[in-house]
Amino acid sequence: MDRALKKAIAATRIIVSGQELSVIEVPTSDIDYGLVANANPFALLFEGEKTTVVIPTNRRKLFGAKAKACDGYNVILFDAELPMDLVGYFAEITRVLASVNVTVLAFSSYSHDYVLVRKKDAKKAVKALNQLVKSCSD
Repeated sequence: MDRALKKAIAATRIIVSGQELSVIEVPTSDIDYGLVANANPFALLFEGEKTTVVIPTNRRKLFGAKAKACDGYNVILFDAELPMDLVGYFAEITRVLASVNVTVLAFSSYSHDYVLVRKKDAKKAVKALNQLVKSCSD
């Protein structure tokens, strides 16, 4: 593993949210932005005719029965200052999660990277990620 990548992973804090999230798909033309704001979204992704909204599961009913939804996710935050030109960080994260059979939905912002994992897999995912961080710290 490249030295810069190893250093970045070693400096990462793994933070898991206990809040259960739902991933919802709605037609973009049906988006009520006031409703979305009131749902306290984690993420909003416009995909042309469809929009994906990630919200706390306890707010899902705001979107009605017509919305396609998948419940039961936790978010894992990778708390690290990463250079914008760092190569391989997320590849290594997802490699480790795949090795323990954890499915992820990935999100990135300017400052942080995140994955959504099934609530049932959160402990297993955090354990594997913490082992990765420790192995890069040695």
